Amino acid sequence: MKAFLAKFHRFSGPRVPALASNAHDVFARLPFELHVLIIAYLEPRDIDAAIGASRILRLVWLSDEIWPALADRWFPGLGEQIRLSGVDELAKSEVFRRSLHRICRRTGGKFAAAMHYGFGLASDEFFQLSKNVPVAEGGVHSFGTVENLEMDYAQRFPRFMMYSNGRTAWWPEGYSMPYLAVVDDLRNRVRKAYLFPNHGKSTRGYETAMGEKLFIMGHGNRLHVWHLELNRLESFEVPAKFKRCVTGGNRVLVVCQNSELYLWTFGGELKHIDIHKLACYPREYVASGGPPVWPPRIWLSSQRGLHLRNSQLLIDFILSPTTSGVFFTITLALDGSGKLTVYEICNGKIAATYVMQDRIYSNPRTSERGLLNWEKVNSYGGYCLVQVIQEPTTTDDVNGACPCGRKSRQLVSLCFNIYTKAFTTLRHHLGELSPWISHVWNDRLFIMDDKFHRHKAEPTRRPVMSLAPCTVDTPREKAALIPMYTTIHETMPFIYRRRRVPFDIGDMGERLNIELGLDVLQEFSPEPTWRDRFIPAPSEMNPGRLVGDDEFFLFVNSPSYTVLSFGEGFPTKMPSVDESKLWWKKPKAKDGFT
Repeated sequence: MKAFLAKFHRFSGPRVPALASNAHDVFARLPFELHVLIIAYLEPRDIDAAIGASRILRLVWLSDEIWPALADRWFPGLGEQIRLSGVDELAKSEVFRRSLHRICRRTGGKFAAAMHYGFGLASDEFFQLSKNVPVAEGGVHSFGTVENLEMDYAQRFPRFMMYSNGRTAWWPEGYSMPYLAVVDDLRNRVRKAYLFPNHGKSTRGYETAMGEKLFIMGHGNRLHVWHLELNRLESFEVPAKFKRCVTGGNRVLVVCQNSELYLWTFGGELKHIDIHKLACYPREYVASGGPPVWPPRIWLSSQRGLHLRNSQLLIDFILSPTTSGVFFTITLALDGSGKLTVYEICNGKIAATYVMQDRIYSNPRTSERGLLNWEKVNSYGGYCLVQVIQEPTTTDDVNGACPCGRKSRQLVSLCFNIYTKAFTTLRHHLGELSPWISHVWNDRLFIMDDKFHRHKAEPTRRPVMSLAPCTVDTPREKAALIPMYTTIHETMPFIYRRRRVPFDIGDMGERLNIELGLDVLQEFSPEPTWRDRFIPAPSEMNPGRLVGDDEFFLFVNSPSYTVLSFGEGFPTKMPSVDESKLWWKKPKAKDGFT
């Protein structure tokens, strides 16, 4: 707390305007220093509730003297992201407030609405197919015009691709027609379909990526890029076959099979990045997945990734969403050192190098290792680079125990923030849980485990549990009852509302730091209405996936998925074909987030 309070002593600018005109409000009579002392004892959810209830507290606590300190204290990187996002000075505090509110709702499980839907084309009851993408540029205006696509059976073999910024991307026929992709926008119920131009009915070798603004489909050495907002297509080719593409903002970073890098901007030209000058890794053949011969057991739930064929080196790349010309190259050594390195590349040159000191990857207690394949862990620059599973020590060695003192099987996430340029290690106690279906967001581990039924009287229930990270802070209070949020039917079609039900987990909650449960399969609902045929049981062949951000949380179990909205819910009306005349309320200010 002293470090937090010390930040206010270094400020020399003007203080918050006097609030004498609001003397009838008890908070208006408090001196600024007392506001600071009060804030030091509050948690994010307390701040969020207070500024939503009091105009005076909102004015003072969101002042330029206070909100940056709160951002640095609870959400390292958020303040810097807001500063780089390009919003007006007067709007920065509002961007912070909206971010704080979304984070608190997501962390507390307080979703505004839920929906359970299937990946299918025969029904357009929820999404409206957009015709804004020209047919000549790969847009699909009617699925009946797509050759060999049987509408009656389109829901039989769908494949989920990815989620990003409120949109889901999936293949209606993932095995026979991977050149046809569908992107559904959960925020406005608009569906867009894209057909790979001149695909020649080829069914292998496609790579896809999606960000805030761009959707990419590539094959061989050619990439087609659709702008999701401008509804335009631009295409380009790289000299060699590519293995992966990464997108951020209007930019695309392409990793070729010969390890060469290319940077392309929508509406711009292709630029070559000379890896010889960078010297981040040797120029070798780039292959997908992990090395073919690797004694340590690979964590099979994390199979995607890249490695250099002749070197014991895994590689990955992150594009900066706020700064043009900046990206990060990540390497992980498999030579026994377990060295994890992040290179910051600015305008084709290495600006800085960051090395993680703790070699957790090569630790003898590490039993399962994931591949190097980043995933976002928050909305303010945090990325999980790789995950491992560590077994508890069998001796009394203090160095082998968790920082909290408990000896338990753990999921360890090695993270890096592109704004603070700092590594962090998240540890979550697993016990007997299996992390096959898991998702890390805002430091919480959201996990669905098939072994959970051993602790319950009803073996078919599979809730998603939120596990807080292990810390050395004040011990958690023992509580056998934690909130479980399920869904009951709403008056609107497809939309369900949140309802809290009892959820007794005994001492398991204390041992694993379980904070809450989310009933994504409606198994705890007092009024279940979802049909069994839409809810296949998770299995080893089809375990399902958990994805999301501060706005949406999805459990995907093809051919269906459940989505929880932590924002304003879902639009209650179908959109018009003309997206320029959408009826719902549009955001007042650009917040610059990805």
